[in-house]
Amino acid sequence: MLLGWSHVIPQVKTNYTFIGWHNAFNVLGEIRGNDPVRIARKAGQISLSLISALFLFINIAYVAAVPREDIQNSGQLIALLFFRNVFGETGAKAFPLMVALSCLGNIVSKLTTQHIQKTYISIDCCGTFSA
Repeated sequence: MLLGWSHVIPQVKTNYTFIGWHNAFNVLGEIRGNDPVRIARKAGQISLSLISALFLFINIAYVAAVPREDIQNSGQLIALLFFRNVFGETGAKAFPLMVALSCLGNIVSKLTTQHIQKTYISIDCCGTFSA
């Protein structure tokens, strides 16, 4: 397998499983100010630039910390290899905890947006206009 594909496949899987974009658009109605369109555009550009730079630096860190042979033979465990090589066995044991915390953050985000949606739906059902 080519070295490039070992980086592309996890990124594609990450993009398909990340529902943060959906949640961001759910709370877009919460923007306050004189020009919410300008604020949303600026926030979108800043966040996309930041996330793109972080993804680039994370991939550079993976390549720098994990030998090429390990990446080619690992399948989908590159992050675990990274934690083991950088932080030792303690980091490898802490990695599942970090994955669990990430899942918890996703659940909290989803619950928050569902609460906002239910609030707007209940206001609409009562006959009052909502944003």
